[in-house]
Amino acid sequence: ELARLLGEQLDRVLLFGSRVRGEARPDSDVDVLVVMRGDVNPFECLRRTSDVIAKLSLQHDVVISPVFMSREQFE
Repeated sequence: ELARLLGEQLDRVLLFGSRVRGEARPDSDVDVLVVMRGDVNPFECLRRTSDVIAKLSLQHDVVISPVFMSREQFE
């Protein structure tokens, strides 16, 4: 879904945080880093993806917390 919404600008999606470290509690969120090509407006990215993220959160009964950044910021 993210690939469809963000198109060619999407570089990669990575998990980070307590779930990756194996330290998650039952109420822990899922931290997702969304790396984008080119200039990134995090607020615009969140606006474009919020419906899908909310749907996935409800389907899996977990809060998904996305962070958007450019490939340059990531590297």
